[in-house]
Amino acid sequence: MSGRTVRVWLVAGVAGLAATLLGALADPRQAAFSYLTAFAFATTLAVGALLFVMIAHVAGGAWFVTLRRLTETVAATLPALALLALPVLVAMPALYPWVPPLDGLAPHLRELVRHKAPYLNVPFFVIRTVAYFAIWIGVGACLRRWSAAQDGGGDAAALVARQRRLSGGGLPFVALALTFAAFDWLMSLEPEWYSTIYGIYVFAGGFVGAIALVTVLARRAERARRLEGLVTVEHYHALGKLLLTFVIFWAYIAYAQFFIIWIGDVPEDVSWYALRLRGSWGAVAGALAVGHFALPFAALLSWRLKRRPAALGAVAWWLIALHYLDVYWLVVPTLHPDGARPHWLDLAALAGVVGVAVAFGGWRLRGVALVPASDPSLAAALRFETS
Repeated sequence: MSGRTVRVWLVAGVAGLAATLLGALADPRQAAFSYLTAFAFATTLAVGALLFVMIAHVAGGAWFVTLRRLTETVAATLPALALLALPVLVAMPALYPWVPPLDGLAPHLRELVRHKAPYLNVPFFVIRTVAYFAIWIGVGACLRRWSAAQDGGGDAAALVARQRRLSGGGLPFVALALTFAAFDWLMSLEPEWYSTIYGIYVFAGGFVGAIALVTVLARRAERARRLEGLVTVEHYHALGKLLLTFVIFWAYIAYAQFFIIWIGDVPEDVSWYALRLRGSWGAVAGALAVGHFALPFAALLSWRLKRRPAALGAVAWWLIALHYLDVYWLVVPTLHPDGARPHWLDLAALAGVVGVAVAFGGWRLRGVALVPASDPSLAAALRFETS
């Protein structure tokens, strides 16, 4: 990414954050929910990319070597996102009904919140958020540093083995951090409701979005001739198969959560879906069912489409947009239970968070080779053919 492009993204990000701050003076709750949506969208993509890198290391996927640096760069935006978490912490009273005072809550809900106070309290929430980012940033930084060390003449085989060991040992901690972050940042918006599968649902959406983002970035890098001849049709085909697999996985988890809760018919549980399946929110749910599953599922079944980078890139862009809609559907009904109300602050917050994250990622990419030339698996990656 050129210095000029980084500056453009940074200007867009700063302008978006400034607009969000100004909007918060007039409508603090709308600004808080719009910002949380953008923040959760970007963070799940970054953590999804980190998990993608770690899973590839554990699986020994040689084909992924030519795409690894791009994916590491997406995960490398996590330090910026850690700073961008500060407005969420500041806006906690506007977001979370369990933050004292509890005078505005119904008596039964007030009692429930008090029962959950050992976990749902402001100091512990802040500590957990810091811990989540410490885990993600620590693991991502080590993997990226050891990957870059391959270009400096280090023992490439030993460095790969080190990355594989850290990935295998760190996967449970990174995954659990994402699960509890989903519980804290998103599920606790409605503290009377819970689902043990919720974290997996958030992971599934973020992982689909991360694979889609890597597909888009690979296409752009190839067109800029930075990966020309290094990313082939076979690599796109592999990415397409992964997209198909995890689109199905996302739909399965979404249906499993809905089916179990709906058939249980417990009022406190069903109320979460009742809110999101009526009126215009029901239309959004339908759009997710069709747009996040049915349409990409049908498209990605095509062998030819998965081997056409331009067509696969279009599907990837679509899935990134639908991931944002998915997060929006999780967050904003809490603010607007009567129906969807798109607001200019949604775009401002999205521009702010994404602009700063992309600019930071582009800055960290400067001077870094997009392919680890000394990696022992590079030759196999270049010869890769998918079945």
